Amino acid sequence: MVCHDLDWMDKDIRKDWKGLASVIMVHRHTLFGAGQIRSDTSYYMSSLQDVRAAELLGYIRGHWSIENRCHWVLDAHNQMPFEGKKRKSLPKRELRTACDESYLEQLISLM
Repeated sequence: MVCHDLDWMDKDIRKDWKGLASVIMVHRHTLFGAGQIRSDTSYYMSSLQDVRAAELLGYIRGHWSIENRCHWVLDAHNQMPFEGKKRKSLPKRELRTACDESYLEQLISLM
């Protein structure tokens, strides 16, 4: 749901959000195994004007898709065991993942 008419918002609060043009509400249902469902609602503020809810939802999904892919990589690399006494930097571990198939398999097995 998107609201572009923000006259209801307190003017003193609204002036703190330069360029604010819309408030968005996204309600999600996440299905887990064994029939469990989680519902949550998130709110967003945007400077976009006259943009329909479906288009805004696409932007929000795109953003979270990128976020989730980045966190997957970081989470996986952070679970990797120490190599010797010192943990190597993320770029060094990424390079090793690209060059060492057994290291890659070990990383994938953590998922």
